Amino acid sequence: MLRQKPSPFKKNEFIMRTCAAVAIAAGLFCFILCGLLLLNAWLIRLNDPMNLPELIELRERLSTGTEAADETIETIRQLDLLARGAVFKSQRMLRTGGLLALISAVIFIGALRLAAYFNEAVPEPDLKRPLQKYWHDKERSRELIVFMGGLWLVAALFAAAFTRLDFPEPRDTMASGTDSHSQDDLSEGAALTNPDWEQVQKQWPNFRGPGGIAQAFYTTAPTQWDINANTNVLWKAEVPLSGFNSPVVWDDHIYLSGADDKNREVFCFHTDTGELLWRVPVGPPPNAPLELPKVNDDTGFAAPSVATQGDVVCAIFATGHLACINKDGKIRWDKFLGMPDNHYGHSSSLIIHDNLLIVQYDQRKNGSLYAFHLDTGKEAWKEERKDISWASPILVNAEQGMQLAVVSTKYLDVYAPQSGALLWQVDCLAGEIGPSPGFGAGMYFTANDYADSSAIRPPADPTTDEPEIVWQFYDSLPDISSPLATDAFFYLLTSRGEIICLDPKDGEVVWVHEHDEAFFASAVLVGERIYAIDHLGTVLIFKNANEYEEIASLSFDEDTAATPAYMDNRLYARTATQLICIASP
Repeated sequence: MLRQKPSPFKKNEFIMRTCAAVAIAAGLFCFILCGLLLLNAWLIRLNDPMNLPELIELRERLSTGTEAADETIETIRQLDLLARGAVFKSQRMLRTGGLLALISAVIFIGALRLAAYFNEAVPEPDLKRPLQKYWHDKERSRELIVFMGGLWLVAALFAAAFTRLDFPEPRDTMASGTDSHSQDDLSEGAALTNPDWEQVQKQWPNFRGPGGIAQAFYTTAPTQWDINANTNVLWKAEVPLSGFNSPVVWDDHIYLSGADDKNREVFCFHTDTGELLWRVPVGPPPNAPLELPKVNDDTGFAAPSVATQGDVVCAIFATGHLACINKDGKIRWDKFLGMPDNHYGHSSSLIIHDNLLIVQYDQRKNGSLYAFHLDTGKEAWKEERKDISWASPILVNAEQGMQLAVVSTKYLDVYAPQSGALLWQVDCLAGEIGPSPGFGAGMYFTANDYADSSAIRPPADPTTDEPEIVWQFYDSLPDISSPLATDAFFYLLTSRGEIICLDPKDGEVVWVHEHDEAFFASAVLVGERIYAIDHLGTVLIFKNANEYEEIASLSFDEDTAATPAYMDNRLYARTATQLICIASP
C-alpha cells in the first residue's frame, strides 16, 4: 500500500496571510505599473518629443528667413534641450519600469504559491450546483485570470522594450545650429572653394596627411630637437580637452578636437604662435542630458581626427555628433547620426574629397558610409555597411581615377568617391580591424593582428577585371598603427614594439627592428625618411632603405598616440596634454 507523501508545509495562518498580502500588493503594483508603461508608450507614439509642432514651426521660419536667425536658433536650442530631456527621461522610465514590472510579477507569483502552500483549507463547493461543474468553473476562472494577467504583463514589457526612443535628428537642424546657420554663412559671398589635388597635397588636411596614406609632400621636417631644452621647439600649447585624434593643418590654422563625458569641442591654433584662436562646442550644451556610448580607454570620446579643405573643418565624436565649422569658428551646419552601436567607441576619421565630406560610420548593425555636401550638409550619397571596423578611409589618386578605400571585418572595399558606387572589393581580412589601409607601388595594403597583411593589385578595369591578392604575410602584425607603403618598401609597426620592413613585390621580410615600446601612432614617409613614434613619445627617424639605419632617436617627453602633421620645415605633434610645434633651424 502506497503511503501519501506528507506535505513539507503545514498550515500556518500568519505566514499564509503575510504571503497573501505581499501577493496582493505586488499584483496591484505590477498591474498599475504595466498600465503606466502602456500609457507612456501610447503617448510617445502620439507625441514625438523631437518633432514638437513648435520646433517644426521654428525650423520653417528659420529656413524662410522670416525671423532673426540668432533669436530663432537660440529658441530652437532651448526647446531641443527640453525635448532631449523628455526623451532620456522616458528612456529611463521604460527601462526601470520594465524591470520593476518583471520583478513584481515574480514576487506576485512566488507569494501566491507560498500562500497556497501554507493554507491547507480545502474550498467548500457550492452544494446548489453539481460538484463537477463547480470545479470546472473554478479552473476556467483561474485560467482566464492567469491569461489576462500574463497578457497585460507581456504587453507592458513589450512596450518597455520596443518603444521607439532612437529619435532621428532633424535632417538639417540640431541643438546648436542649422544648415542655414546664423550670419551669412551660406550666402553667395561665403561659397566654399574647392581645392584641387595639387593644392591638397601641400597641406595636412586629415589623418595621416593628403589622402590619408602617410606620405608627406614636404621633405624638410626637422630631424633634431630637445623638448626640455626648447631646442628647435617653436612653441608648446596646452590642449583644453584630451583626445586621441591627430592634428590637421591648412595654411596657418591647426585643427584638432577633444572630449570627455560632458564636453565635445573643436580647437583651432595658429601655426606660428600656438595661440588658441577659438574653441567651439559641438552637440547639445554641456549640461544637457545625454546618454553616453560605451567607449574603450584607448579610444575615448574624441578618437576620430577632423578634416579640412581650408574654408571649413569637420569633426565627429563618439556620441554621433557631426559638425562643420567655418575657419573663423562659426558652426556652418551640424547633425546627429544616431548613437553608434560600437563596443570600443567610434574612431574612424573624416576625409574630404571635391567638397564632399566622407564619413565612415561603422556599427555592429546598420553601419553606413556617408557623403555630405560640405557647403550645406545635405546627404550626397549613402552606402550600407554590413561589417564593422575602427579604421579610417583613404583617398587614392590611382591610374583608374580617384578611389575611396575602406576596410571592414572581412573586406577591402573601394568606391567611387563622387557617387558612392562600389567599384570592387576583396576578401582579405579578419578580426576587429583598427589599422587603416595603405597605398604604394601601385597596390593597396591591409593588415590586422591575428589575421594577415595583404598586398592587393587593383583591377585595370573594375567592370571586367578582378582585384588580385599578390601576397599575404602572417607573422608580426599591427592592431592599432596603420601600415605605411612606399614605392620601395612596406612597413608594419606593432604593439609589441616591432618594425617590420617587407618587399612590396613579394611580401618577403627585408629587415626587422625590435624596439622596447609599443607603437600606436602611424609611421609617415617624409622624403626618404620614416618617422615612427612609440606610445611614450620616443621618435625613431630612420632611412627608407633595405636595412634599418637610424638617423635619430628623439622624444616628445610625453605619452603620444596621435600621428604628427609634417609640413615645410615643421612638425606639429599632439601629446597627452600638449600641442607642440618643432621647427628646423
